[in-house]
Amino acid sequence: LMDVSLPEDQEMLTEQLNNICPPNTHWHALRHRRSGSTLHVDFHISVPDSMSIVEAHRIVTTIEVQLKDTIGRDISVITHIEPIDDHDQAHAKARIHK
Repeated sequence: LMDVSLPEDQEMLTEQLNNICPPNTHWHALRHRRSGSTLHVDFHISVPDSMSIVEAHRIVTTIEVQLKDTIGRDISVITHIEPIDDHDQAHAKARIHK
């Protein structure tokens, strides 16, 4: 089996995420690959620090469903939720402790 990441998938996913993600969020770290007929996608989404886990999960679930509905093929989506304000500090601390 060989996985492949195609430029046209990058363009399509970038456009979809730009259109789907709410204005108070920021997506980044998009990765994708095809394995057989399945498109595997993962990305990070930053949300306001004050947002509840329930609200962040609702937003991410909506994004995942919209991606699946829009793309219209076998797709697996994994989303990593991060706080916007604390993002850089949290990652800097994680690198220090490695």
